[in-house]
Amino acid sequence: MLIKYIHPKTGTVREVEESYQSKIALLKRAGFIPFAKYRAPKPVVVPYVKNASDVVQDEKQDLEALEEVNAPEVAVHVSASARVLIEEFGLDAALIEGSGKDGQITKPDVQEYLASLEEDEDEEEVALPEEVDEPEEEEAE
Repeated sequence: MLIKYIHPKTGTVREVEESYQSKIALLKRAGFIPFAKYRAPKPVVVPYVKNASDVVQDEKQDLEALEEVNAPEVAVHVSASARVLIEEFGLDAALIEGSGKDGQITKPDVQEYLASLEEDEDEEEVALPEEVDEPEEEEAE
């Protein structure tokens, strides 16, 4: 009958006839144990450690995110007369849609934008509820 022996460290398996006691003794001296007594070691959980390529990839993603945040603003073309109005009223030129050549902001564009702002303010004023004066209670003497 064949008996299986396994080396616990290397996982090497040897089959030996039961009658070859000298060979079995030699295997035992080499660290082999009977296969039936062998219990596999519990798996060891190794924590993940970032390697160099992971660090480089993370830095690339961080750099791309910074480039998106720090992207230069789109150049807005503004006519001279429109620029005067924008500076006078403290407006943001990026919020005004230009109707001139290649999207240039013209004086009528700024005037329309100002009119739309005034309309928005008027609507907000209409939406506010009127204050009701409550009659004051007279103190009883």
